Amino acid sequence: MDFRKCLQFLEEYRWIFDFKVTEILEEGNLSRVPTNWSTYLQTVQLDHFSQSVISSQSRNCPDFVMRFKQKIEQCRLCFTPYEGQLVQMTQDSSRGLSEKKKHEVLNFASFIIDRCRAQDLISVFDVGSGLGYIDELLVDAGLSVIGAESNQQFHMTAIRRSKESRSRRVGRRKESSVKEGKEDVKEEKESSSLPGMNHVNLFFDNSQTTDEVLMKLVKEPSMLIALHACGDLTPDILTKFIQFEQFRCVSVVSCCYHKMKNQDNFPLSQALKCAVKEMDINFFTEYFLRLGAQETVARWERMTPEDHEVHSRNVVFRSSLEIFAKQEGILLKRKRRKPLKKEDSVSFSAFVDHLPDSYGLH
Repeated sequence: MDFRKCLQFLEEYRWIFDFKVTEILEEGNLSRVPTNWSTYLQTVQLDHFSQSVISSQSRNCPDFVMRFKQKIEQCRLCFTPYEGQLVQMTQDSSRGLSEKKKHEVLNFASFIIDRCRAQDLISVFDVGSGLGYIDELLVDAGLSVIGAESNQQFHMTAIRRSKESRSRRVGRRKESSVKEGKEDVKEEKESSSLPGMNHVNLFFDNSQTTDEVLMKLVKEPSMLIALHACGDLTPDILTKFIQFEQFRCVSVVSCCYHKMKNQDNFPLSQALKCAVKEMDINFFTEYFLRLGAQETVARWERMTPEDHEVHSRNVVFRSSLEIFAKQEGILLKRKRRKPLKKEDSVSFSAFVDHLPDSYGLH
């Protein structure tokens, strides 16, 4: 990959991303938009923009838009989507999962199972194992799993879910044996966790404590995995993968790059570090790192005109609130992950009426 071309592209178009979205109306942000782009974005119709800029088509695009699209193509990475056969989840084991999370769990678990078989591995160490959805599927496939979770509540819930899963399986085996007329059914403890499943309450990082736990628990060749490795967790996982020879392969789905606190963790690539130094470019900010976790083009293409309208109102309303809060010295604190509901964006008056439900104003 040509890092210099990518850096030049990002430097040229940093006006698109190098600020907090909800501060778009603040002085200085809109004025950074080049005049030709500003005129174009204010006059272009949504359907034309989607077909000409977002999609691969190029219908009557201005020259500067065409150059933008060409430079994107030069920076695009080619990859092969995973197309293996997906494992299945029972209704009981998938209870509480959203469709998005279920999609991630099934695809990631299936990929891990295939990689372990290809590498002749039977052990997996799962960092940030959460409630154990993936681990349960891996155990079903015959793998031995250690699930490491830092959240005490999640850790205990994963243990409980594992016991419940074991109990259901024992019940199904007994029922099947009775139907087949077998009387010598081996008794199993229904209160124990799944065979091949171990849980550890661990804050995984690049520390001596983590090293000691790994040396104690990881005794055989294993695959190191993580789904939604947030912030500094991905660099820490890669560091441990290099340090411990028991880890023969690694698979990480990263997220929330903007939450990195250790500046040495990005970029990790020596080639990229050299390119940044040679070009004297410095935009590795929180806003730049958010680009790594942005929604894909597919999400934009699925949005209806109404969805776009709601989203645009959300941004403008929240940006107006940010300006007012700063002028009045008010600290905004969201009460939930997504402070605005769809009905809050019907109008600005509706948005204001619902503010107490969405934000704490201090």
